[in-house]
Amino acid sequence: MVARQAVTTGDCNLVLSLLNNLPPHANSQFERAKIEPDENNYYLKQQLDNWLLYPDSWSWVSNKQDLKVNIANVERSINGEFAKNNKLAEKYTLRLIMALAKKATKEENR
Repeated sequence: MVARQAVTTGDCNLVLSLLNNLPPHANSQFERAKIEPDENNYYLKQQLDNWLLYPDSWSWVSNKQDLKVNIANVERSINGEFAKNNKLAEKYTLRLIMALAKKATKEENR
């Protein structure tokens, strides 16, 4: 819910604040959660902090300078002035986090 609210403004700090103020038991579980990209183990908190603190880094995308979106004959780049002014990287990062949370919830319910 907080991520949805943050998407409208592109304010990653809303999600960071929520994650940094979890109750002790939830925080303990969150701190121990791991994800496994490739053969390396990463902590979920570390990855989310990285995405939220540096939403425009997009380190997992090798060709981000080439990323362009074309909707209704209007082309935008993730690095362009329009994208920066409208916090598109922040909004896309928040949407990615929302999608991952939704997928994790579905997998948990199986």
